[in-house]
Amino acid sequence: MRKEIYASLAIADHEIRILVSEFHNGRLNILKVERVEHNGVQDNRIVNENEIIMAIDKGLKHIQSSLQFQILRVLLLVESKDTQRVSRIIKSDINDPLNRVQVSNVKHIYQQAHNLPPLEGLELINAEVYRYKLNGVYLRKSPVNEKTHRLNAEVDLYYVNREIVYQLANIVEKAGLEILDVCLNSYAIGKEAGLFNKAPEEYVVGVNIERQSMTFSLFYRGRLVHTEIVDLGYGIFIDEISKSLTIPQSVTARLMMGNVDFSTDQHSEYPVYLWSQDRQSFTCSQRDLMDIIKNASERLFETIKQACQPIIETGPTSIVVVGEGSMLKGIDKKLGELLQVKVDTYLPTTLGARDGAFVASLGAFYATVDHQQYQSYQDVSISIVEYEEVITNKTTDDSQATFSTRLKSFLKDPIKGGTNND
Repeated sequence: MRKEIYASLAIADHEIRILVSEFHNGRLNILKVERVEHNGVQDNRIVNENEIIMAIDKGLKHIQSSLQFQILRVLLLVESKDTQRVSRIIKSDINDPLNRVQVSNVKHIYQQAHNLPPLEGLELINAEVYRYKLNGVYLRKSPVNEKTHRLNAEVDLYYVNREIVYQLANIVEKAGLEILDVCLNSYAIGKEAGLFNKAPEEYVVGVNIERQSMTFSLFYRGRLVHTEIVDLGYGIFIDEISKSLTIPQSVTARLMMGNVDFSTDQHSEYPVYLWSQDRQSFTCSQRDLMDIIKNASERLFETIKQACQPIIETGPTSIVVVGEGSMLKGIDKKLGELLQVKVDTYLPTTLGARDGAFVASLGAFYATVDHQQYQSYQDVSISIVEYEEVITNKTTDDSQATFSTRLKSFLKDPIKGGTNND
């Protein structure tokens, strides 16, 4: 049986995230998660590639130590910066004697999409069929085995700033990895959070809150329509707390995630953090934290409101909050009160990756598998030969361990081992 083991790589603004997964019987199983901090991004721009490369290398070593096999290729997530969507009608003639649509026809559609001339300064990241048309009827699902003389497909092409893509690719290659596939961050979020499947006449805004930025992705009628990035994230809370309490930002980040709560105005005055400095002891309560970030939180929420308000005024709208910032307690309730629309936070249910930071990483797996049968290559993220050797050795070790355990048990208690001393 073919092993479908994939690794996704997301280069976030303060850390790299590597998820290793296996698809087994149609189910996604997480094998390993690695998050390694770096200082290679400032103001949402890569300023030190070596920092990021070292973080990737560290994460890969941890994975190899744990799983006993190497990651050779990754699914690379690309930030939705300067994204442009272009729609094209692409056709494929049916050559089947019974005029049935074949898998090869759908594959031909995707091949034509990827072979279209690139736009100036932009690189194609995702080519997604929005809908098919055959015999005057529109279909959202694959029309394989349907009868027609010609297959028409409306394809959405998602382009990103070429310079950004090449910079990311250069980092991945310097880290000793190959790029198995690429996926737009916003598209991956839509796949995992089900934003393509919401009510057809409702606008859905996905708000991905990270430390240095927020990405707004507009979904409508089952397609990703537009993306916009604002260079402001929940990191302003970390900055304010760290500055006010004069404690390291790494400590502040952990302190904030566990104690900031926007779901209520009644905050505890009991100490949640104790530290000493210059031979003096200090304490901080939940109320202290909320007071410190009051102005910063108002600024963040007002920025979200300004970005979403034009969409809300256009028609029925719902908001879905994802990303690391979605783990802040009560952020959905606060935004719902402010925007007066339905606001939810999406938390993945996949065991081992139940964190808002992993939404895009998980979505990249599903996007890749959806396209797999239409791609000319069938590579995975590991060496199958190496993987089989690891499994074989592990099976042998387990057998030996079992025998040793039985032998020790026999020597320790001969009666249980099956010998009668009478």
